[in-house]
Formats: sequence, C-alpha cells, structure tokens
Amino acid sequence: MRIALVATALLAAGCHLFSGDPPPANAPGAPVSKELPPELAAALPKTTAGLPKLHEARAEGFTLQLGYDANLDDPITRWAGCMGRVVDCVRANPNGPFGGCVPQISVCPSDEGGDDCCPKACLDEFKEAYRRTQNDRRAVEESILTGRCIPGFAEQVQP
Repeated sequence: MRIALVATALLAAGCHLFSGDPPPANAPGAPVSKELPPELAAALPKTTAGLPKLHEARAEGFTLQLGYDANLDDPITRWAGCMGRVVDCVRANPNGPFGGCVPQISVCPSDEGGDDCCPKACLDEFKEAYRRTQNDRRAVEESILTGRCIPGFAEQVQP
C-alpha cells in the first residue's frame, strides 16, 4: 500500500525519472542580436574587405585579418547559432539542470539550420543522448556540440 502511494505521488507530481526525458527547465531567453553595436562597429578598423577588424597578425610578409560579418551564413555560423541557444538555456537555468530547456529551442524552418534556432536533427540527437546519459552536459557534448546534425559542418572543420 505504501509503495502504491509513493508511486502515485511521483506520477501526480509529474516525475520525469521514468521517462528518460530531462526535468522541466526555464526556456531560453530572447536571442541576442548578431549585429555589432553601431558605436563599436564605427570605432573598429576595417579589413581589406571592409568588415570590422577584430584582429590582425603578420608574419614573414603574410597578413591574416579576422573580420566580423554578421551576414555570413554557412554551416559553422548555423552550428554557432544553435550552440548559442544552448548557452542561453544554461544561462536561463543557473542553479539547476538545463536539459529541459533544450527541447524548447525553436526548430529551424530548414534542416540546414539558421539564425537563433536548431535543426530538428540536433534537438533529436540531444534527446537521444540525454536518454542514454541522463546528464545535460554530456548529452550536449555527444550531440549538438559535435556538429553532426548540421549539414556541411564536418566538411568545413576537418583539416
């Protein structure tokens, strides 16, 4: 009888222990703009391509410039957009697990990814990894962080 009461209480409380899903968590905050603040963009020197220059290195007659392009759209920026939303989940849940926030991230309209969202494949990989590991951080490391869920990502990061 006592076991039945405990089981009923757990189910009534919405206990997630038996589902394999992460516990509830706060939703991610609003996405942060990719645009540099205008006063910062105006103050930075420009690359030879006219982008705000973040860094420049010179060696043996070779110059490498690192510029910021808020309009760049490639697999790495799409992966970064998804990872940025995961970071927003961590920030929204500073004192507890954040895994329940990740499924609340907006699904991108395209499987390719996009701004401030995650492709469905990334969110599905996270859910599967969480069910396997029951650990927020390990689930992210084994899913979204790898970039496997972003078409073209692996080709851009391989040496």
